[in-house]
Amino acid sequence: MKRFVIALMLLSACRPSVSSEDHIAAADALTRRYAQSQFARWKIRIVAAGQDCGILLVRTNGILLDEAIINAVHEGPALYAVDGRGMEQFSREWRFRSVVYTDASKRIWWRGVVDYDETLTPCH
Repeated sequence: MKRFVIALMLLSACRPSVSSEDHIAAADALTRRYAQSQFARWKIRIVAAGQDCGILLVRTNGILLDEAIINAVHEGPALYAVDGRGMEQFSREWRFRSVVYTDASKRIWWRGVVDYDETLTPCH
């Protein structure tokens, strides 16, 4: 069992890193998929943000979010999934370190590691 855990740790450490440009492109592609989905009226805009572009910033002006909606979109059960996955799986696949949600009320929810003094400036 110990060898198995060590092997998993080595495999995850050997995964290639994802560049800022890859994070930006992945977020942009996901925005386009949401715009063509049943969530189009939510006006979801997803961008890479943070000092290292490692935050997946999910913004919407189409609805006011609450904890239940955030959890559903994040975890991605069938009704709330785009491409069969939630934000959590997408962020893991693209190696974002956190997902931050915000709506028109400017309230912020986060999942993962975000420094409190970090700005959520979108990467370009």
